[in-house]
Amino acid sequence: MTGIVWEALEAITEGLSDAAAIRIAYYLVENQPSQAKRLTSKSIYLGGVQGCIVTAIVLMAGPNIAVILSKDRTLQHLIANLMSMVALANLSMTLAQVYWSVVGAQGRFAVASSTILACRWLITIPLSIGMLYGGGYGLSSVGGAISIGFSTASSILAFYVFLTDWPSVAQKLHDKMKEQAISPANGNDEVELNDNDEESDIDEDDESSSDDSSTGIGM
Repeated sequence: MTGIVWEALEAITEGLSDAAAIRIAYYLVENQPSQAKRLTSKSIYLGGVQGCIVTAIVLMAGPNIAVILSKDRTLQHLIANLMSMVALANLSMTLAQVYWSVVGAQGRFAVASSTILACRWLITIPLSIGMLYGGGYGLSSVGGAISIGFSTASSILAFYVFLTDWPSVAQKLHDKMKEQAISPANGNDEVELNDNDEESDIDEDDESSSDDSSTGIGM
């Protein structure tokens, strides 16, 4: 049940992060590193503001969310206790998702995804297991482990973003896109030439058929 709330929080952040990634990638391909860097700063700022607002809403509406999800009082009590940790994890998750999109827009999706995956398997999961089975803590410890994992991931991805050589990345993506644009163009020219040849053959056939038909009518 709490996973439903978590998926909703992820969906709220995806809109901002995906839109920022598309626009940043466009500026980099067009070799405009200053615009890409400025938009990155705006996206990080908006992501932080959005994360704070959504976190505050979840904290204030925690008991009501528990009532909506279940009618059982025991489950309501468990979910209400989890909402505080979910809200805290949402703040770190929002920043991590924005940084992931920015690093991916630079053409480094492998680095971004590897960072998230490593933090999940090396930090979040071991902490969750240790707190649940070793420390004997409740489900709130899982939310705390998720928060710590995303905080670590966002810090590492922020390190990549703030140390980015934007002119170099923009020039690299611009040259790569130019090479990709040139190679299909040659193929399209060949296709157009083939299409023109086919059209000329069709025109010749039409002319010959029209001559034959006129000859037949004359006869």
